[in-house]
Amino acid sequence: MLLKNFSSGFIRYAGQAARLLIRMAGGLTVMVWSFLKTHSKILLEAFAGTTFIFVIALSVHTYLHKINVNFLNPDERSIEDIEFSDFYFSQFQDSVGPDNSIIIINFSDTSRAALAACIEELAAAQPLVIALDYQFNRDKSPEDDSLMGVLDKYRRLLVLANGYYPKTGSPDGDAIVNDTLRNEMLNDPRYKNDTFNYGYTNVDERNRWSTVRYFRPVKQIGDTQYSFATAIVKLADTARYDELRRRCGGDRTLINYKKAKKRFRYFESFPGKDSVKGKIVLLGFFDKSRTMLTDAHFTPYNKISGRAIPDMYGVEIQAHIVSMILRSDYIDEVPYPDIFRFIACFLFCIPLTYSFRHHEQNYHLIFEAMLICFSLIIVSLSMWLLYFYKRKLEPSDFIVLIIPAGYLLYLYKFTRNGGRQIVNWIYGSRKTFISKTKS
Repeated sequence: MLLKNFSSGFIRYAGQAARLLIRMAGGLTVMVWSFLKTHSKILLEAFAGTTFIFVIALSVHTYLHKINVNFLNPDERSIEDIEFSDFYFSQFQDSVGPDNSIIIINFSDTSRAALAACIEELAAAQPLVIALDYQFNRDKSPEDDSLMGVLDKYRRLLVLANGYYPKTGSPDGDAIVNDTLRNEMLNDPRYKNDTFNYGYTNVDERNRWSTVRYFRPVKQIGDTQYSFATAIVKLADTARYDELRRRCGGDRTLINYKKAKKRFRYFESFPGKDSVKGKIVLLGFFDKSRTMLTDAHFTPYNKISGRAIPDMYGVEIQAHIVSMILRSDYIDEVPYPDIFRFIACFLFCIPLTYSFRHHEQNYHLIFEAMLICFSLIIVSLSMWLLYFYKRKLEPSDFIVLIIPAGYLLYLYKFTRNGGRQIVNWIYGSRKTFISKTKS
């Protein structure tokens, strides 16, 4: 009986709540319809103004990409490479524990004999993968031949590094650049089959000093070429590799860096069999004092959005990518961002157009206040999406559109009125000409 009374009471109150929601929705619909009827001209002008802004923005973007404008920006690293979403990584991201599945060993000895001995020692400890983030640009000496034999012996365990050279506008596309070691192997009849696991270490396609936010898992350069991190995962965990290919294919993929005091374990030499067994071992250059900038890059962790000293070495970036793939811890970009940008710009232009028509004397003050409020809302929304849903929506793409909106409305008004005057002039001239012809 108690349960029956509770059920009937719950259904009754739920019905009342539903009716209240329906009335509220109806009232809101009436208000919106009334606004549309009363201010349809403002909405139409806001839509036309937004379209005008997008056309101008697209034209400027297309034109600037066809010419060299670096003379306008002597430090080309500082303007075009700032993203507000970087503050999520440097300021708001929660710290995580260490990833014990990956270890990094500093290898700065350019001797091939030393590298051969290091690989032999590591292979005896039964690691999961040995990845060599190093490219040889010096011809071998007779005593260095031992390295090629060691690489051939453990080829199923090793991932070697190469790179590709982007050829912008070339009909042949990008080109793989081999180091001297691979060229020697290709020319040696003992290694002609070339079944070694290679991966390109390019982490950014723009320039050496850009902030590294993306990587490209796969590229079609002749045959299918894998990135260094992808080649590592392909050996270490085929299930995660298949998931990466399904998710990302050859598209650029955001790197989900993780904030941690000691994300990976670093060693200056062989750490012992227990530390290596079953682990992914990355051999590459790093400097704990951060005084040497060889193979150092800017990342979103940089305290001034990639504008201070480079904060992460290439081998560390590769370790972050491998860790992200193995844990399936991706960040996705919001789909169809241009639609959201258009809607946001349209919503911004509605009150802007109203104030432009009815409060033109205070228009600039209203515009600046709206710009500050809108920017804060967009940045907050972006941080919220990244923090809770791992979705990236870059605020600067919205702010770049709405900043000129207030000034482009003047241009839109001029072109609209000018166009109307031209049409009236043509129509009036035509009427005058016809009347004179008849007379």
